Amino acid sequence: MPGLATALALILAYGQLTAFRQSFAFILVGHMIFTLPFMVRTVSSAFQRDDLLALEEAARSLGANFRQRFMGILVPAVFPAIVAGSLMVFTLSVGEFNLTWMLHTPLTRTLPVGLADSYASMRIEIGSAYTLVFFAVILPVLWGLQYLANLMQKRHGT
Repeated sequence: MPGLATALALILAYGQLTAFRQSFAFILVGHMIFTLPFMVRTVSSAFQRDDLLALEEAARSLGANFRQRFMGILVPAVFPAIVAGSLMVFTLSVGEFNLTWMLHTPLTRTLPVGLADSYASMRIEIGSAYTLVFFAVILPVLWGLQYLANLMQKRHGT
């Protein structure tokens, strides 16, 4: 579903709740709704592997409770998919400008909205500063997630 449609649905459903509408939580909920299918699809496909089902059944037959099976077998086995989904969701969320543009208020001005405003008002020097801040925030997060994905791939071989 396009970001504009998600934003419009949120505004129509929850726009009258002034405190919620004027908080960053409103934008956060919009981005979560927009990116949730991508994360669910990535992680659910990892949970449907046959070998994972066999490992979980073996642990159950050996007396492991649900928490032990979930934290000891399932989460480590699908952790590379969780990291990959997180990387995808993060990049999608950062790149989704239309949703943020529709949901922001003067009190909840985000970095992409400030960047667009600075270029629209021909304040190139402010736009350049916004771009540098944008890269300074985004690149370390992406590098960290990529490092974590590579580490998990070496550790688990998946």
